[in-house]
Amino acid sequence: MVELELSLEDVVDSEEESTVFQAWCTDPNTFNPLASLFWQTEGGVIRDILSEGVMCTMGQMAIFAFTWYFWFSVTYGTQVPSGLFLPGMIIGCALGEIYSKICLNAGIFDDEHYKTYRVIYIILGMGAMLAGYTRMTYSLAVIVMETS
Repeated sequence: MVELELSLEDVVDSEEESTVFQAWCTDPNTFNPLASLFWQTEGGVIRDILSEGVMCTMGQMAIFAFTWYFWFSVTYGTQVPSGLFLPGMIIGCALGEIYSKICLNAGIFDDEHYKTYRVIYIILGMGAMLAGYTRMTYSLAVIVMETS
């Protein structure tokens, strides 16, 4: 069973204000990390994943990545100008976070390595996702480095 609510005291403080979603929570001091990711702007999602503003379990992040990937595939195939760059970055961020948590849980690296290099795995996931469907590797590397 995936835990849906976390305590507001568990939210990591960052320089930028993070957005947490508290609707439908039984306790007013809790929030839903999955809803907090879905109910904000695309830029806010990337910012919160990179800064650990909303802490999700690996299962919640997998649900988030699968949902974005499903809608990304639908809009990519319909040839509607719906924006493909930021959704690709969001999916890559989620996949990079899932990869780093799998490596942490498998014992490939310890907590110190995870805390130090977590953002790098997320950025590599973002770049890998974008390079897979845009085929613009050099300019993409510059864009990803500018956004991080």
